Amino acid sequence: MVGSGKEYDNEFMQDIEFYVFQGTFVITSVIVYLHTIMIVLNPDGEPAVTKLWLLGSAVFLFGYIGWHIDLHFCSAVNQLPFALPNPQLHAWWHMTASYGSYILCVLVSYERTKIIGKKPIIKWIFNILPYVQLSLNNTNKNDEKRLFKSKKESLYDDENDHDEKVPLLKDEN
Repeated sequence: MVGSGKEYDNEFMQDIEFYVFQGTFVITSVIVYLHTIMIVLNPDGEPAVTKLWLLGSAVFLFGYIGWHIDLHFCSAVNQLPFALPNPQLHAWWHMTASYGSYILCVLVSYERTKIIGKKPIIKWIFNILPYVQLSLNNTNKNDEKRLFKSKKESLYDDENDHDEKVPLLKDEN
């Protein structure tokens, strides 16, 4: 099982594993982040979207800085004055990266529901945890863009050129 690169006796292999992991993480993060930037720079941008983007970005950056402090100054962090305990900045990195990523996922979900014709609303639980709520009176202006057909519509073949609709499945009603 490969984990931290310490399974390899060869230092070169440890370095390769470390940099492949870091490289793929950075590439994936940059691609997702560029997508969120495109959403925020949309001329029809909304303040709620900008707020989510700024919060998600700031939380993620805060954790990233903490992780690098822990990575590069681990010995100093372990010997804090006044017998202060180690702040476990690497653990905080995982918390902030997860929360920041979640916020950016909410932003993308919000934008996607708008694209498919829904009327999303960004709600907050205790002003900490955002989520996307769809309004109860959603009406899709363009029925051709629906993702799913109703149960009755799915029983019939839309591609059928006959005058009479032929059921694909036996109607149980």
